[in-house]
Amino acid sequence: MRTHSKGRHMSRLLALGLVLQVGTGSILYGDGPDQESSSSSRYGSVQDVLRDESKGVPLNRSSLLASILSHNEDASKRAVSVLSWQSGLIQLEKDWKSVEEITEEDLKSSLRKYRKQRGDQVLDLEGHRSMALYCTSQNWLPQAKAHWYGVLSFQPNHVEARKALGFRRIGNRWVSTEEWQSILDQNSETLASLKKWYPRVSEVASQIDRGGKETVKAIEWLQKVEDPGVVPALHAVAVRNSGDTAVHLVNTIRRFQTKEACSALADLAIAEPSSPTSGSAIKGLKEVESEWYVPELLDLMASDIEVQNQIVTRPNGALVLQTIGQQELQNTNEVIQIDKILTAGSGPNIAPRMAATNRRLGLRSGRNVASIQSPTNAVAASIAMDEAERFAKANTAAAANSNAELREKQSKIAVVLRATSGQKLDDSAQTWWNWWQKQQEIEVLGPKEINYQYGQDYSSPVYTPRPVQVSFTLPENTCECLVAGTTVQTETGLASIESIRIGDQVVSQNILTGELCLKPVIRTTRREPAPTRSMTLESGESIVSTLGHPWWVTGKGWIKTKDLQPGMAIRTTSGNVLIKEVSSAKEEVTYNLVVADNHNYFVGEKRLLSFDAGELIPTFQKAPGLPAEPVKPHLASR
Repeated sequence: MRTHSKGRHMSRLLALGLVLQVGTGSILYGDGPDQESSSSSRYGSVQDVLRDESKGVPLNRSSLLASILSHNEDASKRAVSVLSWQSGLIQLEKDWKSVEEITEEDLKSSLRKYRKQRGDQVLDLEGHRSMALYCTSQNWLPQAKAHWYGVLSFQPNHVEARKALGFRRIGNRWVSTEEWQSILDQNSETLASLKKWYPRVSEVASQIDRGGKETVKAIEWLQKVEDPGVVPALHAVAVRNSGDTAVHLVNTIRRFQTKEACSALADLAIAEPSSPTSGSAIKGLKEVESEWYVPELLDLMASDIEVQNQIVTRPNGALVLQTIGQQELQNTNEVIQIDKILTAGSGPNIAPRMAATNRRLGLRSGRNVASIQSPTNAVAASIAMDEAERFAKANTAAAANSNAELREKQSKIAVVLRATSGQKLDDSAQTWWNWWQKQQEIEVLGPKEINYQYGQDYSSPVYTPRPVQVSFTLPENTCECLVAGTTVQTETGLASIESIRIGDQVVSQNILTGELCLKPVIRTTRREPAPTRSMTLESGESIVSTLGHPWWVTGKGWIKTKDLQPGMAIRTTSGNVLIKEVSSAKEEVTYNLVVADNHNYFVGEKRLLSFDAGELIPTFQKAPGLPAEPVKPHLASR
């Protein structure tokens, strides 16, 4: 299963190389005195091993790293942790243990008590809530977190669960504390980068404009700059320029392999797709995986705003012009209701709550409206009706203007998508959403979330075709999965994926740092029969999954099942295992998990690194724990 995540990429960590940039000793960097005496003199550090692995070289990491550690007995505690994670060891309590040797005997007594309390029954909303409260009282925080998410799977706007998980309401969106802090941090970093680099980049642009030797000097500087922090300034100055100057700036952005560079290229590409500047940006987008920019562009697309104006009479006699606008986004449906009070009533002016049918977008097929009652005073009635007609026309006109602007924007986005994908599709949002789901082998389960906003006494609603850049952290129901019987490494050993429940913990890996740890399952999924493929390993083991299920391929990163080839090596907890054969298999019911934080787990006897049900988070890293170079290797310091 695949699910859309987490405030579109707001949860992405920004500081690459956390582990390998903390003072942990020479065995991480390869400058230790014992390198020459090592039994594998080629490898004197963790980075040496991971660099070779990142180039696609299948390695027995555990053996190589054990040799390195044996020649560095005075290694720091942090260095030992890094070596242990990369060797397939996980810390349980205070002891290190091979992931493959974990059994039910390793389960802490507190977790045994937890499992007994949870029982075997399928939990409903109240069951998850009760378990969440109980786990919190026992200080079993990972399990409490899992069950609060269980509550949200039944009721996404459950206030108690949202608050317990650290969410807060921003506008009409729930945002986690971590997500909000990530936004603030990113904004702060962007401002700092602009303060540092904008004056220099502006001067470089002026030098290019002046021509002659100054242009040559400026271009040489652009070819040598390697600080990714320069990207926001390059982006900002490129927007203010055109022609060759802007193209040189865009070409410099293309040298960087960071999320910020991809976002800058996407923004520049859709500004004016027929211009040389956008042309260079489009070329840059073609040089990276589509996961880096297509979701961002699709988030900017939407259906036309549909407006319905109607006059209703409230129980207190107040005459109200009710304007309801609807718009479909990629992952949500937006509904806004504005009540314009035309005449005052005789009692309390209480606004009605929206009916359940409206929350399910029942407005498309009509709704029950209270009978229109004219005020007793004919003059007042005439004035009220004239005012209602005027406001209704204004609302409809505002929506039409927004739709025109939206179509113009979407036309530019579609030009870029056609250029980068090679698809000959029209400009409609739904067409491109459907294409992406098919491209990613995603099957959406269930209806989209409804975001409802209500306003009163406004002359007209405010329409915003561009979606708010904050969204639900609870994943949407989409699907890419594994067949029943496929085993997953849990806190008690291997367990079939269909037997795993919310609150169970699985072994997971932090891609950024390489840390192996236990993480709770916060959702389980089941997909109806779908096409699958069988991946046969050199060890003889076979794993069957749907076509879009991602695996970590050595030297490449996340690769979908449909793109796997014989000879590729899948990363395991302690090394790599080669693929012998990939073949079509029958349609089957499949299952998947959503794992907290890391969004991955290990599968099968060989413990293959697999992405979970979340929307795939792209990375430029080629090995977990090894930071990606910010500048594309073939373009560094020319």
